[in-house]
Amino acid sequence: VRPAPGGALRIAPELDEALARLAARVDAGRVQSLTWSEAGDRLRALGDLEVRYREDGSAELVNHGAAALPGLTLRAPAPGLEWWVDGRPAAVLPGGDRLWLDLPAGGSAVVRATRRQRPVPLLALSLPAPPPPPPEGAPCCSEPPPPPISPSSPPGWPACR
Repeated sequence: VRPAPGGALRIAPELDEALARLAARVDAGRVQSLTWSEAGDRLRALGDLEVRYREDGSAELVNHGAAALPGLTLRAPAPGLEWWVDGRPAAVLPGGDRLWLDLPAGGSAVVRATRRQRPVPLLALSLPAPPPPPPEGAPCCSEPPPPPISPSSPPGWPACR
């Protein structure tokens, strides 16, 4: 939004064009737009969703709420996976890194990923990559170290002395 003569405000042409494209998609039925009330209800319902990572690499989605979660969309930063929900092929969006499912109120679903028929653990996909090791010769212990979580440094990292 930009100021206009006479104290009025004018929408930037780029934003106006983007809103027109969005309106055309809504009119064509390709995009659904929620009201503020519907969006708030959806966000509250998502607060009742629990993700339980399982030992076999799958994830169980549990809806503890009284509201269904239709069109629940999940994304993993790993395109090209095959997705499964409760043992059946999942509805996958273009690109292969997103899937969607309908999760009923009080319901649950088990989501699995595979690549060339081999399981891909979902928890590993959701963890951030470790930071790069410090440059060679750089002091690695300039701050007090955090409490140890393993007896050694990650592979490739210099040991702090």
